[in-house]
Amino acid sequence: MSENNQNRIKDLVNEETIQLKNGDNKLGNRKTMEVDTNKRPTFNENGRHVVNNEFKGNRGIHAKKSIVSESRSDLVESSGITSILDNMDIMELCSKYYVVLKQSLFLNFLYLVITILLLLVCLQGVFSDEEWPQNGIPWASILSGTSVLLIPCILLLHAKILHTLMGLRLLALWAAIVLIVSISILTWIPIYGGIALQIPNQLISIFLLVLSLYTCLPLPPVGSVIIGILLSSVHLSILILSTMNANTYDYKTITSNGILLVCANLVGRYYQYMESISRKDTFEQTKTCVESRVRLECEKEHQEQLLLSVIPAYIAAEV
Repeated sequence: MSENNQNRIKDLVNEETIQLKNGDNKLGNRKTMEVDTNKRPTFNENGRHVVNNEFKGNRGIHAKKSIVSESRSDLVESSGITSILDNMDIMELCSKYYVVLKQSLFLNFLYLVITILLLLVCLQGVFSDEEWPQNGIPWASILSGTSVLLIPCILLLHAKILHTLMGLRLLALWAAIVLIVSISILTWIPIYGGIALQIPNQLISIFLLVLSLYTCLPLPPVGSVIIGILLSSVHLSILILSTMNANTYDYKTITSNGILLVCANLVGRYYQYMESISRKDTFEQTKTCVESRVRLECEKEHQEQLLLSVIPAYIAAEV
């Protein structure tokens, strides 16, 4: 084979290799163009953008996942708030608040009653006549005995032994019995002693006692109503019987005393009703404030968890 033929064969081989390389490059460019056309936005005949179905499906899936995650987080947050509120036991806090209020009022009332009783004993000794040591002993002994019987209630309240609602009501019942007995005796016996009963012109002391049963003593509402009605009816009936036996019947005095005692019961019951409404409103406002405070704390904690899940750990540690 001559040199010319060999050179010609080499040229043909080189041309074929060049053509093969050019063909591969064209195929690669065509594939990339196909991929790019799939990624690029497509437009319809009117020039509007047509969203790829695959992209649209992926976007819907991501949206559904985000909605589900948000709903789950809301459920977790609401369940956390309810569990916190259940653990707080707001009704127990309300009962404790009621006990504290009634305890302070009851304690101040006992101090006031004992002070008045001791002051009456001193005034009786100062403004009495020469026969006071003989005739004034019953009245002074009743006043002093009432003070002595009420002092244990003050000591128990200060010692915080009976600081429950039931314990407070037991102390109030004891104080009510002592006051009813002592004031009833003082109303119907003479100031300086004596055998005969004294017919009072008015029942102011019973009026004040009935009001104190409703307002100052922490008795149950039904119990205070029953005790107040019984106390008023008993003293009014005794007044009627005593005036009829003494032939000094005065219907004006009896009617005025009856109206006075009825007004005492009505005013006391109205006070209890308004106090219960006020206490309920205060409880609802306090409950709303506590719930909003707990909800705010849960939202802050949730936001902190989201922030810590997004930012890196070293940045979160610095923050």
